[in-house]
Amino acid sequence: MPTLSEIFDKRKILLYQNESLDLDHYYQEPYQDENDEIKEMGKPFETDESKKIRSLDLISEDRTYSGFSYFMDGSRRTYKIGDMVLEGKKIYPVVVAQVRAGCTERDQHKKLHTHGLVQRKSLLLLSDKMNEVDFQEIRQRILKTQMAKDIYLDIVKYHFDSAKDNVPVNAAIAKANSMMHDMEIGILGQMVHSGTLEPDHMLPVFLKENSKHRKY
Repeated sequence: MPTLSEIFDKRKILLYQNESLDLDHYYQEPYQDENDEIKEMGKPFETDESKKIRSLDLISEDRTYSGFSYFMDGSRRTYKIGDMVLEGKKIYPVVVAQVRAGCTERDQHKKLHTHGLVQRKSLLLLSDKMNEVDFQEIRQRILKTQMAKDIYLDIVKYHFDSAKDNVPVNAAIAKANSMMHDMEIGILGQMVHSGTLEPDHMLPVFLKENSKHRKY
């Protein structure tokens, strides 16, 4: 089975691999591109800017049994595994991610069990600065490997916008997060379509900064 470096080398793209770096717990240095000023890291990735407060009337209702029947959870883990050189001089991180989404149901006996199947994806995230021919060739070569089949791997692009992201890895994290949200929305869509859940019977509750948790 060819290594990742060998697959990249086939397209004349340099790949410098490193030990897996946990991006969910590592504070990145500011990114500086050619002729750009250093961007200061003023706050962590995914800082919640919302100031809106919603009130719940917990007194007038019977609280002996919770009105929540389903709990939606999505998780994301991202790791930097190397850097690739594009256009002869520009360096972009190569990131892998594991994303999951699932739903737990509480029945009339207050017992919890999984509702439906837990959705899983493994991702290899590459910069969209790579030209389409190289990207598709690398993607197809990787997908043919047994490892890619074993872990249900997909290869996707991330877009780095220096006006939005302090460092390129944040763009990769955002892409993985977006795909996790799509999985959650897909589960919700199935529940609504089947009549399990009414569209107006949902309450998003954000509990953690680095992963989104929702109750319904």
